[in-house]
Amino acid sequence: MSKKVQRFVIRVKPERNHPHYHEWQTGTVCLFVGEDDRARAQELAEQELEQRRWQRIQYLERATLVESRVCESGEEVWNAYLRARSGQIVGIEALDRIPFRRKGEQSSIVAPRLTEAFIDIVIERVGGRRLTDEEANFRKVPNADYRVGHFILELKDLQTESLEIRTRQQKVAELLRTHVRSDRSLVIDLSSLSEDEFTAYTEIVGVPIRKRLHSARDQVRATLDHLSNSEPSLRGGAILLNSGYGTMPHRLLYDLAKSYVERSRTLQFVICVSCWCLTDGFDTTVQFAFDPHEGDLQPIAAIRGAFWSSVESMMNDWARNGCRAQGSELEPLRPLVFEDAGDSFSLIPPQPPSTLNAEDRERKK
Repeated sequence: MSKKVQRFVIRVKPERNHPHYHEWQTGTVCLFVGEDDRARAQELAEQELEQRRWQRIQYLERATLVESRVCESGEEVWNAYLRARSGQIVGIEALDRIPFRRKGEQSSIVAPRLTEAFIDIVIERVGGRRLTDEEANFRKVPNADYRVGHFILELKDLQTESLEIRTRQQKVAELLRTHVRSDRSLVIDLSSLSEDEFTAYTEIVGVPIRKRLHSARDQVRATLDHLSNSEPSLRGGAILLNSGYGTMPHRLLYDLAKSYVERSRTLQFVICVSCWCLTDGFDTTVQFAFDPHEGDLQPIAAIRGAFWSSVESMMNDWARNGCRAQGSELEPLRPLVFEDAGDSFSLIPPQPPSTLNAEDRERKK
């Protein structure tokens, strides 16, 4: 007696070691499994996903197929159904957007990443500079980075995706477990969280930000103490550069940093800078953000102006160089998917606007 065929339509992203696709790509895998027990069929489907180097975001469909309807669905589905009924697990894969670039193929656009050297240029443009050895107490203890007028500033760079830390993932999973769907998945939407849940979430994801600012405070304090006899009027501040914490929205970064600094007697302000890139292999956008984005408090206003003029210069040079990064490359934002106790949690970045879709719409007018 032939088995029933279960069909699973699953939204997915490639694993880091996927042989053909990049992590920033997303798609759908349709799996046909010949198995009467749907729970067992789902186990087999998830094993097949793992073998194909896909990570599950969420199920879009889980159904037991009815043969009379399948035969009306086209040759590809009918053949997959027959093969699954005979004992094979059959998969049909499709990316959300055309795979213009596979792994190993050079991209036509490589975005530049903001680095400490870039911030050096910004500080120099406002008349600031790196501390001298004497001002930094000859590096006997960790000291701050810059001097701008009467301010001593420390730069901290968020270079890595902090939600890849397993303990942080476990805390997020426990916090949001009640939101998990019946298919044991959750695409995290911060706007849907309650006020208490959002506060608890920010406590978890804000740990690396608080650690960086705690360190910045200590370094600025050491410099101010060293210079207090000769220049007691000096004040302190910090710059946070987010070049790698991709799941941290810029506005949330600034809100968290600002709330920390408001409780500090050493740091008078914090400047937050973010850069990120979205791509589908064909369309690419590079975006920057600076906060506080308004106000005339010195030296923030001067640094803000120098930042945007430096970005403009950098991007003009980038365009003249054929959209190739001269230094560090900015990795595109990618979905983050992790599992905990059998549940799948995902944070999905937006995709860039498609010029191909825009051209199609224009032709149809």
